[in-house]
Amino acid sequence: MSLISIQQAIVDGFKAALPALQTCERHGGRFDAGELNRISRRVPALFVASLNIGDVRRGHDGLSCDVTYGAFLITKDQPGQSRDLVSLALLDAALKTVADNRWGLDAAETLPANISASNLYGANIDRQAVAMWGITWRQRMNAGSDVDDSELADFLTFHADYDVAPGVDDNPIATDHVALPQE
Repeated sequence: MSLISIQQAIVDGFKAALPALQTCERHGGRFDAGELNRISRRVPALFVASLNIGDVRRGHDGLSCDVTYGAFLITKDQPGQSRDLVSLALLDAALKTVADNRWGLDAAETLPANISASNLYGANIDRQAVAMWGITWRQRMNAGSDVDDSELADFLTFHADYDVAPGVDDNPIATDHVALPQE
């Protein structure tokens, strides 16, 4: 099982547990103000990201690692309810979803640990009329031993320019271009 597949299983777990979400997707990481404006159109929304991978070990079952996940919850005002109340209700459900969840995966070696939630309120977020919470947790996952070739592009060529004095003349002193043999 790949780290991508594991992250998708977590997204699917949130989708099943929180049917009120209009958007529930994988995300590349943390948000900036411009991106928040773009993605806050279909709310309430939850985005799951892998934030850190540590303590990587190779064992007899493959690659095992501690992954820090983040789930970012975004809400807006709804008729009769402020975005703060909507976000707290969804946050409560999201925290209950994370606790003791293996996401239906044999790859989950441990239960979620160090679960925490942070209110990401700030002037930029308030100007966009949204509330945002970030939930983080750490979980040991087994990414398996097989590499899924369908997730990787073919590595056909390598090119590098070497400049030992950058900024002086901006001309590389050596260039490597290697076409890799294909089987």
